[in-house]
Amino acid sequence: MYLGLLLLTLFSTGFSVDPCTQNSVIDEKYRSVDYFVKDKNYEHLLCDRTLAKGWYKFAGGKEMHHSCLAAYHCGTHIPLWLVGSKPSVADGIVSRKVCGTDGKHVDCCQYTDTIRMKNCGTFYVYELKPTRGCSYAYCAGTGVPCPPDKWSATGYEPGCKDMFPKMLSNPTLSNPIVKPDTFEFKCHVNFDASRSDVGFDVEWIFDNKTVASIPKTHLTGTSRDAVLDQKYLAGHMGETLSCRVRSYFTATPFRKGPLLPSNGYWCGIKFEPTSLTVTSKEPPKTVNMVSTVPLVCDKLAQPTCKLELYLDNNNHNSLTTTNCTKVLKPTDWDPKKNQAVIPIQILAQRDPKKDHDKNLALHFQQIFSGDAPPIFNGYNIPYLPIHSQDKDTSTCSCTGDPHCITLDTHFTKKGSYIDYYKVGEFTMYESTAANRLFQVQARTWKCGHVTCNCAIAAREGNDIVIIDICHGHYGKSFAQVIIPHKGTLTQGMVVSRDPAGKHFLIDFPSGAQVKVDVYLNRLLNVWITAPEDDFGATQGLCGTFDGNRDNDLKHPDGTVDKIQTARMQANSFVESWRIPVGSSMFDLKENIPIAPKWNNDIYYCECTQKKSQIDCSIDNKKNLPAVHTRCGAGCTPFIQNGHIDLNALKISGRRKRSTGQLEEDNAPVYYYFDYGLSIQPQIRNFPTENGKTQADAEKACKDAFNKNTILRQCTTYIGFDFGIQIDECVEDFKYFDDGSFIKSAVDSAITFCVQTMARNASNYDIHGELPAFVSTDRCPSDCSDHGTCVKGTCHCDTGYVGEGCDIDSRRPPEVYSIIASYEDTVLCDVTMRPCETVYMAGNNFYQNAKLSCRLEELKFDGTGFVATGKHFMTAAVYNSMFNVGCKLPLKSSVGGHTVIGYNMSVTNDAHHYSSEVKVIRTDSTCLDCRDDGISCQIMSGYCVIDGKCRKRDELNSANHNLKCDPAKNKNAWTSTSASTGLNSMPTAPLGGIRYQRFDIWTSNKTGCPCALNSKSKDCACCDDGGCQCPSPNQHQCTLCGSTKNCGTPQPGPDMGIDGYTLALADCQCNFDQIKYNCACCHSELKSCQCGPKHRNQCVACDHMDQCGNKPWIFGPAFPSH
Repeated sequence: MYLGLLLLTLFSTGFSVDPCTQNSVIDEKYRSVDYFVKDKNYEHLLCDRTLAKGWYKFAGGKEMHHSCLAAYHCGTHIPLWLVGSKPSVADGIVSRKVCGTDGKHVDCCQYTDTIRMKNCGTFYVYELKPTRGCSYAYCAGTGVPCPPDKWSATGYEPGCKDMFPKMLSNPTLSNPIVKPDTFEFKCHVNFDASRSDVGFDVEWIFDNKTVASIPKTHLTGTSRDAVLDQKYLAGHMGETLSCRVRSYFTATPFRKGPLLPSNGYWCGIKFEPTSLTVTSKEPPKTVNMVSTVPLVCDKLAQPTCKLELYLDNNNHNSLTTTNCTKVLKPTDWDPKKNQAVIPIQILAQRDPKKDHDKNLALHFQQIFSGDAPPIFNGYNIPYLPIHSQDKDTSTCSCTGDPHCITLDTHFTKKGSYIDYYKVGEFTMYESTAANRLFQVQARTWKCGHVTCNCAIAAREGNDIVIIDICHGHYGKSFAQVIIPHKGTLTQGMVVSRDPAGKHFLIDFPSGAQVKVDVYLNRLLNVWITAPEDDFGATQGLCGTFDGNRDNDLKHPDGTVDKIQTARMQANSFVESWRIPVGSSMFDLKENIPIAPKWNNDIYYCECTQKKSQIDCSIDNKKNLPAVHTRCGAGCTPFIQNGHIDLNALKISGRRKRSTGQLEEDNAPVYYYFDYGLSIQPQIRNFPTENGKTQADAEKACKDAFNKNTILRQCTTYIGFDFGIQIDECVEDFKYFDDGSFIKSAVDSAITFCVQTMARNASNYDIHGELPAFVSTDRCPSDCSDHGTCVKGTCHCDTGYVGEGCDIDSRRPPEVYSIIASYEDTVLCDVTMRPCETVYMAGNNFYQNAKLSCRLEELKFDGTGFVATGKHFMTAAVYNSMFNVGCKLPLKSSVGGHTVIGYNMSVTNDAHHYSSEVKVIRTDSTCLDCRDDGISCQIMSGYCVIDGKCRKRDELNSANHNLKCDPAKNKNAWTSTSASTGLNSMPTAPLGGIRYQRFDIWTSNKTGCPCALNSKSKDCACCDDGGCQCPSPNQHQCTLCGSTKNCGTPQPGPDMGIDGYTLALADCQCNFDQIKYNCACCHSELKSCQCGPKHRNQCVACDHMDQCGNKPWIFGPAFPSH
């Protein structure tokens, strides 16, 4: 009688299950007594608080330790060990005390509990229970395990080897390499060129996206260079090319390292400078058109090789004169500078009486040429926006917590700032100029006892950009950039961002600018520069820009509050500009009304027919030309090299899947916002809560200002007075006396200095450059106070890295939460997002070759998610030092499961890992899960089988005798007949068939009594020699005595016909060795061929009576001859 029937007999007669045969396996090598946690602050510590109570054995016959252990052994803080002697086989199940030290190794049994154990002859089993807290873990085994990125045959020293070749630096992408009839890019793998035992997979990507039409390159032996021909740039001009490389040893190609990205190279044609500011009656200016790729034709086309660029006109006709046609030739390429430059002379004068509301741009027609390589065809060169400046402009700012300086305060250099300690949404700036729609709105949140800006929405015409940190928790968020209406922006808009994700600049076609600095992920410092067209036509918190500061506090109804010369609380004025709940750009996003009349229309510059000069003038003598309207959904946003790729700024989208479309994986978060209608500011005075006086605050602020080299030079050489900014700093100190807001005040003062100098023409030299200390010599983030700024480059202090010395390399990244569709959830719903990459909010993420993710698999057991012990290393997608994404394993790597979970952590150096955060990939079609992912309920009419949603009566595609029957079992297939369905199956044809099976040891995934609960009949039925896997894999069988394949089914016929038979024929027959038409047996098992009657089947050598027991697979007996 085979084992499945034997189990039925045991269960029916009431015998209890022997834990020696029914147990779960713990296979974690870091539980070894010889493993000591070296970096106590940052290494991941084992914790058994979530361990399910049950019988366990430790893989490889390991035993729990039986003597006192000091803290930080066994991969945890407090290792748990057994008190008392080991039982004999005859003792049966016994109870033993478990102890854990106090951490100082004074009291070895400060932590105590009781478990049961049994001697099974060759191994011990333990009835373990979850610990009462973290980090406690049961200690078992000996030996020094291999580090996470190494392996050996045993998993332990000696003999630990790298899992994959370690690339000590990222791959390098070359500049264009010119060949006789083409040009190419080279991706160089920085690895020992003498090693021939390694291989590398090279992917080519544009704007961080793979392209299916570009084949991957596989390097083996001593090859270290992959080459991409220019032809693959077709359709990708205007994008940034880079490569990604994954390493492996040729002997173990299935163990591959993470994909490491190279530097990027922007391929296209651009203008330098990226915009042009003009004043009345200026002489012509020169602008360079720069191609970053050479012009190289094949040999047959070289005699006529050239690229003609035709100036676009307002009528968009193709008949343009040759006077202003620019020609790019192969000889224009400068290999030292990696560019070809075509100078363009532009006459740009504006009459503000006529064109104050018009947007000008220089633009060339879409490229189509038969004389140039086809890579240029279809390419649109970015626009060159033309800004006018015939009048003075000014800047409004709201910084700190927050302190606002109006446009006229900046303009007249008189007065002080106003405070507004209000929570909600407010209109900062609104243009009242005719035929102009320009708005800036602010969203504020609680910031200690006061408030801070946490989001900014800026709109010009139909162009809308939102920068938001309100979606996260105070101090633990990051800036999301949202472009509503499918990310479409007018040509001529530029959105810039620094690599760390701290500083943003929105440059509108009118010349208006919005600068946003993210500070400590607590607040946004905001500066709005008014274009000249808004003089005398503004309202909102920034005041009325007309040179008269006395009317700045004007309400929407025309009431004007009296403004003071010193700092003041302007609560009535601020409250008057509160936006009604539900009507702000933050709330409306995709529903913000747009109309053609608000398109930022672009007027093109024309050819003058004189000296090949381009005329960008509009005056009273010319009729206004036809206009080029806002580009549609198919246009490419105007993005210059180094600016944000708007395709990567994931747009605000749908709350549910619509017409088969999903949000992107890093789409904005839907979150609840407290509009603060009942919140009142809590005004404080000196001394502070911690006893700091006003004198302490003044000293701390003045010392910080005096220490800053830029501010010292602004004061020494330009004569700036930073009294207002120091006063802001002192005011902030009342509420944040730890000095955390001082840096914000310093940064605000630097911005004030730079912007003030930029508006004064006398500060520019003959080359049009500002003094170096506010331009070329400035360093990113002023080196974050962790380095020295030398000629624009940060020399970081020991332990700090990054362009702005932002990253502390001595500590791992911090991970706060995952970024899902909604706030405060760990769920990623595949009906809303692809859930291929999970993004996280955190800090201290460093973009380098070793930035990667570690994932621990969690599988759904019908109610919750249980750790399987399986780990993955995956690539990290860097967005900023506050936001990265972790690639999830391919479904093929996890048995095709859609519903699955992971514990994720991130590392900068492949050694120190962040704390773990959980993500649950769910499917709301059939599952209703708690936001914390602890449990899920399968919905009525559905099953969840093999990690996928199955509808009622859905058949198993591999076995139509099985179906989803929620009434009987929501977690496994149910037989379509009352029995298991095996006996009623038809006999296979003579010779057998390659039968599709879920697993070669599993007859049926349901229908048999469960080993640990005989009353339940919904566990797997096993083939001869197979035993049920322990939970959560009770719907699978495996070879008795081994659980290594539990959770990883071995499907048939790919892995064999059944557990003993590898193939139906093709092997030498034992009974007649001149014949080769017998079954092939699994060589690693003690399996033997059956005799002539069943020659296509193998069984266990000691159970030859089982031959012929599966006619539905092996068919009838062969006739004797």
